[in-house]
Amino acid sequence: MTNVEISTKTVLKTRANFENFIGEYNPQIITSTIAGMPNANDRIVVKICDLTQNIDTLMDALTEEIIVNLEKPPIVAWMVTNEKEKIQNFVRILNQQSGTRGLKIFVFKASVNQDESDINIECILKPQYKENKYVRNDNTHAKIIQNEYWKKYLEITGRKISPGPRHYQRISVGKSGVEIMQTVNTAKNYVATEILIRENKDLYTRFLENKEKIEQEIGALDWRENEGKKSSRIRKTYDIDINNEETWEDAISIHDKMANEFKNTFSKYM
Repeated sequence: MTNVEISTKTVLKTRANFENFIGEYNPQIITSTIAGMPNANDRIVVKICDLTQNIDTLMDALTEEIIVNLEKPPIVAWMVTNEKEKIQNFVRILNQQSGTRGLKIFVFKASVNQDESDINIECILKPQYKENKYVRNDNTHAKIIQNEYWKKYLEITGRKISPGPRHYQRISVGKSGVEIMQTVNTAKNYVATEILIRENKDLYTRFLENKEKIEQEIGALDWRENEGKKSSRIRKTYDIDINNEETWEDAISIHDKMANEFKNTFSKYM
């Protein structure tokens, strides 16, 4: 994790700072650890931040109406700076009793590293399951291009991203359930910016009602309500030979501009 705008000491001083840090950086260890659980892609992930592990925080999160009404029990990523043995044992019991399709809770612990230059996060408790055996091949042409493109993207824009061999990066807009996705497509040669809206069709409708105003600022967009699905997307693409490294500076300039336009414009209607 790099480019932390506030000191590492400050990050773990208040719950609000901790939540902002997790929301901004979405640490890779959280994503990769949860991805090892079978059928993880079919579940909503609920992130909870606590300085000291508090059972009331867990209960408050799990009893929110949007969570209670989910078709499938969520996966919980509970981030703490200090764990409590009794609560850890309770979480183990919940994981054991919930069965393979029930609620699953992961507990991650955050701490300042020895030289106080970064935040370390480790998984200290997770459900018992057999790890997915699939091993992604990161040495394909597409994955190599993706990894190098995001490194260049970070170098030029300074945005809070974690470069890696994947086709997307997330950018926070400061609202739960909504985020900007930056994507690259090496097969069809384009970069794209989209706003992803989870579990909130009303917000998509509000955006759609202001479509004319939004497109006056951003240009023509691809609107996808995705009927029957929980998420909706609004996207803009820019065709460019992403497989040619010589185009990357231009691609990144356009990509970054689109992200700024999306954040500034859509924030007006949230």
